[in-house]
Amino acid sequence: TMLSVSLGAATGTLASMFRRPATRLSLNLAIAATPSKALPRRQMSAVTAEVPVDAVTAAEGTAYQRMTATVEVIVSKIFPAGFGWQAASLVAGQQGFEPDSVNFFLTTGAGDFTGVLIGHSSLVMYKALAGKTNSVKGDLVIGLWLSSAAFCSGLAWQPVVNFLHDDAGCSFY
Repeated sequence: TMLSVSLGAATGTLASMFRRPATRLSLNLAIAATPSKALPRRQMSAVTAEVPVDAVTAAEGTAYQRMTATVEVIVSKIFPAGFGWQAASLVAGQQGFEPDSVNFFLTTGAGDFTGVLIGHSSLVMYKALAGKTNSVKGDLVIGLWLSSAAFCSGLAWQPVVNFLHDDAGCSFY
């Protein structure tokens, strides 16, 4: 049994037709012309490829894994980095650092670093306790690298915003 899926490259639409339960997947692809010359639809060639249904199931699993990894990054790095940056900006303000001073930039960079390091380390420890990782030390070293990158990002953020708002005249509200 076969599962037919037609992909119309000329129109950009995906039309699926399911005949019966499939063990293999047949893709009929309309191949578009070269970018320099567009061909009418009747002159396009058709290509058929067979892909095992297991590959389709694996692709669905991959999408799930990608979404899981994306959520992990958001929860363990993006949110903690934002909280760290904001907390550090409050501390810098209470210390009397102006938003255009190097001390302010360094403080917010350190807050970004701390947020990412704590968030990533918490995720690594959770995974270790759940038995989902074998390399705690390696994962913590990766967290240090990510935190270092976050420091650079947090350090550069305010000067860029200052330039765009004050010098380039961009309005953010």
